[in-house]
Amino acid sequence: MIQNITAVEAPILFEGLQSTMLLHQMDCRSKKFLRLHNLESNFYAGMYRSETHWVKKMMYYFEIGKYKKYEKQLSHFKHVFTLSVYENEMVKSWADNVSYVPVFHGNTKINNLSEKGEYALYHGDLRLPDNKKAVQFLIQLFQKIPDYTLLIASSNGKDFVEQQLKNVSNIAFVTIENEQHLELLLAKAHINVLLSFQQSGTKLKLVNSLFKSRFCLINKNMVDDESLVQLCELANTETEFLAKINELKNKPYLENDKRATVLSEILNDTKNAQKIGSFI
Repeated sequence: MIQNITAVEAPILFEGLQSTMLLHQMDCRSKKFLRLHNLESNFYAGMYRSETHWVKKMMYYFEIGKYKKYEKQLSHFKHVFTLSVYENEMVKSWADNVSYVPVFHGNTKINNLSEKGEYALYHGDLRLPDNKKAVQFLIQLFQKIPDYTLLIASSNGKDFVEQQLKNVSNIAFVTIENEQHLELLLAKAHINVLLSFQQSGTKLKLVNSLFKSRFCLINKNMVDDESLVQLCELANTETEFLAKINELKNKPYLENDKRATVLSEILNDTKNAQKIGSFI
């Protein structure tokens, strides 16, 4: 790979900080650009706080230190493209040329959905401690709303969820079979309840929910782009989540046009790719 890259004097776009170890193994005169997927030290700090298993907790702790040291490499790039407003401001303290370019997601248009869905939905990878913590919060929350259904959807974590659902009739786990199955779950959902206990930019599952579903009820850690926040319902405490769910569960969804207008500008993959291209 190094031989092939250095044989041509052309710009190099590194995808994620993990790919940049090549910098230390080659003599390269080409301009180097980085698409930063996460501030990794910040991401692992969140994992450390959420993890309960002490061995994994210590592993995340050491990852934080390693990445804090390695993130100084950001100054070696001609330009860095960040995924979130928060991360963009952080990187500005280490590197001179930084631009916020939202996440690429593959959606080209929003689903034009009816005014009413059938249930509240949470979906996520339940191998991650932050998502497991979010699920535990939601299970406690929806036990206080016994007349409304919550589906927890994931391709893993069934045993973890069902152990906590004894004598709880309005919450169910659904195994995601494939991408089409997830799209169907999103299309039938009335409220997408999405929260995180760590700040690490805009979550891709929120982006997909905005394109493919109805109301998105989030906490402040899910997104930091104000243009996208305006498309969501916001809650941070259990009391606020309860109030919002009770407000939204019978409220018709009428925001297709507004959402289409904003997303076509802010989360337009073609325009954002052209922005990166213009720098390179």
